[in-house]
Amino acid sequence: MKIISRITAACLVLYSPNLLNLQAAVAIH
Repeated sequence: MKIISRITAACLVLYSPNLLNLQAAVAIH
């Protein structure tokens, strides 16, 4: 379970900036 939590945490860290970039792109368009 700890390994899964680490993977999910890493995914959140990697996807958080991507979500912000998507929101910025949508705001620009």
